[in-house]
Amino acid sequence: MRPVFTAVLSRSISLVALLVLALSAAVATPALAVGDRSRITLDDADRLLLAGEYRKAADAYRDLADAVSPAGELAGRELAASLHARRAIAFVKRDDVPAAIAAANQSVAAVASADAHATRAIVRFRAGRFVAATEDVERAGALSANGHPLAHLVLARLALSEGRATDALASAERSVAGESVLARAVRSDALTVRADALDELGRDREAVSSLDAALAAAPRTNELLIANLTAQLEFRRALIGRELYDVRQPAPDVALPMTFISGLAVVNMSMNGAPAVPFIVDTGAGISVVFSKYAKQSGFTARDEPAYAGAVGGNGRVPIRYGIAEKVALGEVTVDAVPMIRIDWELPNFGGIIGMPLLRQFRTTFDYPSARLRLEKSGSATSTKPVRGSTPFRFIGQGVFVEATVNGKGPFNFEIDTGAASPGVPMDDAVGAAVGLNPNAPGVRKGRGQGAAGTQDTAVHPNVRLAWAGLPEAKYDAIVQRISPARADRRDGESGITTETELEGLIGFVALREYSVTFDFATRMILLR
Repeated sequence: MRPVFTAVLSRSISLVALLVLALSAAVATPALAVGDRSRITLDDADRLLLAGEYRKAADAYRDLADAVSPAGELAGRELAASLHARRAIAFVKRDDVPAAIAAANQSVAAVASADAHATRAIVRFRAGRFVAATEDVERAGALSANGHPLAHLVLARLALSEGRATDALASAERSVAGESVLARAVRSDALTVRADALDELGRDREAVSSLDAALAAAPRTNELLIANLTAQLEFRRALIGRELYDVRQPAPDVALPMTFISGLAVVNMSMNGAPAVPFIVDTGAGISVVFSKYAKQSGFTARDEPAYAGAVGGNGRVPIRYGIAEKVALGEVTVDAVPMIRIDWELPNFGGIIGMPLLRQFRTTFDYPSARLRLEKSGSATSTKPVRGSTPFRFIGQGVFVEATVNGKGPFNFEIDTGAASPGVPMDDAVGAAVGLNPNAPGVRKGRGQGAAGTQDTAVHPNVRLAWAGLPEAKYDAIVQRISPARADRRDGESGITTETELEGLIGFVALREYSVTFDFATRMILLR
């Protein structure tokens, strides 16, 4: 099986619970005085953007836009459109999605150019609005003679999410070729997408070279991001030429006994020949995890370079170190060369977490009623039970995302997360506001939610209606809290974690427990029986 090692640092480790954009503007860069401030030029603002000073850049673009007369000549409208698009870039980089959407809409309203539509396409993908993003890509393409480099960045991400790695690589190549100031501002992100596509195609040496270039293009101001990219690059460099996730499966269908501990799915797994111990099976984990005690017991050696993974709660990051499990055993199935991270946690009686990159090597079924985890060879389909629900999914940053509605509104971008073991459905506070959930309404309970990175305030709303996968609406408690691992209220670069698409809610144990849930990665479908 081909090596699979796409970027994992943006994925959340839920346990219980970049898109970037560019704008190639063909407008002048005049020096504009802004009120009583010192003179600010577009060149000054662009330098801030290229340096990774996103808050300062956004403020500078706003001041410049305020000085542009909104009426009259096309040149003035083009300049305003360019400034608003640049502001949208800065906001996306800071994970302030609502502000990015507003700025992108202002850009399109000023001049509905290819640049403006391509910018909004990137913002909409980041917001999890994939259909709308595709519409903007098409409009940008219709206005571009040879295709738009920013639209190709969106096309690359869309293709990757749908399993079309060859198409993704072709679009990423065209995105990387952009030469404008704003294309250079997002060069690191485009090169990372290119590396992901090359990984999926098994071209590991080229993938490492692309990631090396992405590191060189990343702003030096974001120290944690630099540390993360460096750690990932050195780990991947050490794995060049090695086949990862080498599966040995004697039968086409292997079923493992699965137990549930406070809603967490648990199976026994062995590493490196050590005794098998319980591991949490978490589709919300972007890489498999070993805890310190079992790492020592199994002889797992972690690398020296420190990095951080995204997580729900607290400050949104967890220290990690990369390493390789030479062999893992899940019943009769063994898998050689499994990338993992060591986290210095100790959860009593657990060896670690089985994450999505290992699970995606199979056609994986969580049979909740029968308490079995079924691992089938890719492409097989052994179940004859009638399907009760189904939905296509997008695979983004090692996470499975589907559309869901809340109280009849949406769609919203929810992740299927077997590690979300809470008694309700976690939703981001932005979703709660969008559907009119009032945290001060009668019957709403206040509390503290637990995530991998700490606790945070929650509001529990009873009898909220959730629908997805063609299933009838069902009522659950909605646990409204901040979910996204990187938030706009942090200082520039504080998180060190980039987010590919907005995580608006988690479909976990409470909504899955009555179904047998199959993840078919070959067809990008979820089947519920």
